[in-house]
Amino acid sequence: MPFGLCIAVPAFERSMETVLIDFKWRICLVYLDDCVIFSKDFPTHPVRVRQVLSRFRDAGFKLKMMKCHWRRSQVAFLGHIVTPAGILPNPEKVKAVMNVQQPRDLHEIRSFLGLISYFRRSIPGYASISAPLERLKMKGDCESAFQQLKRALMKPPILVYPDLNKRFSLYVDSSQYAVGACLHMLWQTVDRSSKNWINKEDGISEIECWGVVWSTRKFRCYLDKREFDLYIDHQALTWIFSPGNRTSNAKLARWAMEKSNLQFIVYHKPGTSMGHVDGLSRLPAERMASLTIQDLLNPDNEPSSENSPPKRGTLYTRQPKTPRQSWWMNP
Repeated sequence: MPFGLCIAVPAFERSMETVLIDFKWRICLVYLDDCVIFSKDFPTHPVRVRQVLSRFRDAGFKLKMMKCHWRRSQVAFLGHIVTPAGILPNPEKVKAVMNVQQPRDLHEIRSFLGLISYFRRSIPGYASISAPLERLKMKGDCESAFQQLKRALMKPPILVYPDLNKRFSLYVDSSQYAVGACLHMLWQTVDRSSKNWINKEDGISEIECWGVVWSTRKFRCYLDKREFDLYIDHQALTWIFSPGNRTSNAKLARWAMEKSNLQFIVYHKPGTSMGHVDGLSRLPAERMASLTIQDLLNPDNEPSSENSPPKRGTLYTRQPKTPRQSWWMNP
């Protein structure tokens, strides 16, 4: 190697990618020396295992049997436990986070945030909880945020696997604190994310619209080229995303143009009926402690099932458009 061990890791990863280039994401996942072979049923699994092992043999790779695990219903991969029901953080990694001492300076705070943010999708309201640490505010708020982030990681919700043949629902809510978004499939959580809001000088409509733009960018791999439902609590956005929109706000028009290539139906729902995203965006860290995991997972804050969909509120539809059609300028 031209630079010795400095490029050993990327060179090894490049070799693994080359060997399994047509198998990755189809029958296996690979990262460095971790390779997971997956199948929907047992008869298919031995065939896929032989295919991957044949590639390793042809490439001259050798496997250590004591480090190989066969016929497992759940595996540990990249800090997570992959189960038939979904994905959750690895208890060993969670234990390491629990043992982290309280940060004493800026360097230790950055190290802790870098560690805990890897599991942010498993922590409801991560952006709101970590806001005091991000802003380095008063000592009491930072201590509360530090302890609450560790407590939230101890009981993470299970995120279900996405089925691209089913319809997705995206719930978005924005506030002066942060933006929260939850992606659901059949009323089960596929993914969630939140982001601190920096520019607080913008108006309410711009804040809410930016939340939709950011969340659709975040989950674009699930939403692109397929119809989905969008739930928002700001009724003005239903006009922004409607075919008859003639807004004079250049920023809103630009964001609306960006979303014109997505196929979605907009539903307006009050913020009180979207507690799972309202908690991700609106509540400060001290108020998040009063919410339970069940409150955040239930889109309507009331029992629901796959056969009894949540209340949809007001419906606003628009026809799917191609990126070149300027539907917001049409009469």
